Amino acid sequence: MKKETKIFLGITVFWLLLAVGIMLPNQIVVWSGQEVLIRVFPVDPSDVFRGNYMSLRYDITRVKNNRKIGDVLDPLFTINEKVYVSLEKGTNGEVSAKATLNKKPTGLFIKGKLIVRSAGYDEIEYGIEKYFFAQSDRSKIFTLLKNGACGRVYISYSGKAVLKDLVPCPVK
Repeated sequence: MKKETKIFLGITVFWLLLAVGIMLPNQIVVWSGQEVLIRVFPVDPSDVFRGNYMSLRYDITRVKNNRKIGDVLDPLFTINEKVYVSLEKGTNGEVSAKATLNKKPTGLFIKGKLIVRSAGYDEIEYGIEKYFFAQSDRSKIFTLLKNGACGRVYISYSGKAVLKDLVPCPVK
């Protein structure tokens, strides 16, 4: 085999392995994770710089807590810290947040990053706040969001979440 052919094959294999390495972790979550529906709300209908990306908020972005104005915040939680939110699955398939924890809970939970802490609620990012859609799906997506959409999210046993797509929310 010629030297040029070996170099070409080596570069090709490298790029294929890199592509698989980037996609595989999320695909494993979809294959093996638990499917849940989480109600979504568009924050920014489209991103001027990124194209057909949409910023989303979820019902579970804000998690209620028992603190009142003037209470001392729990020193176990700091901004940008990894937290776990225990989830409760309703009869219609939608989930709701129960509590913010600093340790992995038992049962269904999602891993996130604490971004706001205040009296009454914790605000958390889960890494699923951006959604890409094809230009041809634009009107369908906006109609779906106007009528009430849920994110079809897969959650792994470790709490990692992957947003698969947007679907109509089930009737409560």
